[in-house]
Amino acid sequence: MKIAIIRKKYTFHGGAEGFSQNLIDQLASAGHDVHVYAMEWENGPRPANITFHRLPAVRFNSTLRDLTFAVSAYLKLRHSEYDIIQSHDKTLYQDIYRAGDGCHIEWLKQRWKRTGAGGKLSIILNPYHWLILGIERSIFKGHRYKKILAIS
Repeated sequence: MKIAIIRKKYTFHGGAEGFSQNLIDQLASAGHDVHVYAMEWENGPRPANITFHRLPAVRFNSTLRDLTFAVSAYLKLRHSEYDIIQSHDKTLYQDIYRAGDGCHIEWLKQRWKRTGAGGKLSIILNPYHWLILGIERSIFKGHRYKKILAIS
């Protein structure tokens, strides 16, 4: 199979990164043609059947970074010919969405309960939260997936 994996930063450490690395290694070992789409890839050896594609993103701040990454991934992959597109980040186009970073609305609800007036104001005024909520709404309510993997 020809498989695309989307991950904002592809590094070899961390929980989600470790999962991604293990999945990619297993897919490649099974003989699949694996394509990794990310802003960056940590240097390291990779088999011939793993191809890295750099997705451009404006890294000025987290809001612009996540917005331009999601748009770049969408534009690059929407007309591609992959058997499966699996995203490990909040993006606008995927067959399988791995909800590994949690649900932002729930995180905001929990934070809201534990913060004062200043913290609540920063939540309301921070465009990053509105962006992530919009992307999640697009994924879940817009049915921009065929399957969702929820880790627990």
